[in-house]
Amino acid sequence: MARRDARRHAAISPGGQDTVAVIAEASGVNRPFVMAFQTPRVLIVIMTGPMIARRLARHLAPPPALRD
Repeated sequence: MARRDARRHAAISPGGQDTVAVIAEASGVNRPFVMAFQTPRVLIVIMTGPMIARRLARHLAPPPALRD
């Protein structure tokens, strides 16, 4: 049971893919399972990050009268 919990934790933990792979290997959990969750997470961040940043910049920008 503890091994399954470690695998789940490693699959959703934040960090770079290389770091997560090393932690998964050192923990003795199934590295392909962990990487199968990490790869889509990175791709989603890459695809949605710029859109979210633009929306936040527009939302947080001061009104046009206050910019000068």
